[in-house]
Amino acid sequence: MNRILLLLVSFMLLGQCNQSVDDSQKQKIVLGLFDQFQMDLSKELSTSMKRTGPLGSISNCKLISPAKEKDYLDTHSIRIRRVSEKYRNPDHKPDEWESIVLQKWAKELKEGKEISVSFTKTSEGFRVMRPIKINNSLCLQCHGKSNDMDPELISQLKELYPEDRALEYEMNQLRGAFSAIWPDKSAYFKMMRHNDLNQ
Repeated sequence: MNRILLLLVSFMLLGQCNQSVDDSQKQKIVLGLFDQFQMDLSKELSTSMKRTGPLGSISNCKLISPAKEKDYLDTHSIRIRRVSEKYRNPDHKPDEWESIVLQKWAKELKEGKEISVSFTKTSEGFRVMRPIKINNSLCLQCHGKSNDMDPELISQLKELYPEDRALEYEMNQLRGAFSAIWPDKSAYFKMMRHNDLNQ
């Protein structure tokens, strides 16, 4: 990731730069962080799959994703996570705006339309979502048709994720989205106080 880009994020959020960042700049920065976040998760998962296979990777993934999300929040002060209507981890259940966007994308895909980045401003700050589609057969080892999966794998999923909804996918289907909140000044300090109290 471009170090200058990351420094820009930190300076803007900490109020150490007098120039404001407009929404188009914020969107570019967030999309860059999405790219890095995705690469980090893919690298961790690929390493885990090679070492332990799908069975071991399920338990590893349960730890990897939340740890990465916390790392990005602590490092960049931007809340980044993955969300899905068919979530595996309840922490990835979409909020109201995220659900609206995901449902809109699903409808557009059924109509044969292309889907792309969505963004909005809320009381929490500037928000960005980018779709995630199933574009790698590796994903289907843990998210594919349950009838085609190892029964031991299904059993472990039920044990680790009692509320699991993230099955029965096919290639090129919408899996969910990367979602980010770039907090405004007041929301930023509120978020930092909340994080300090929970450490």
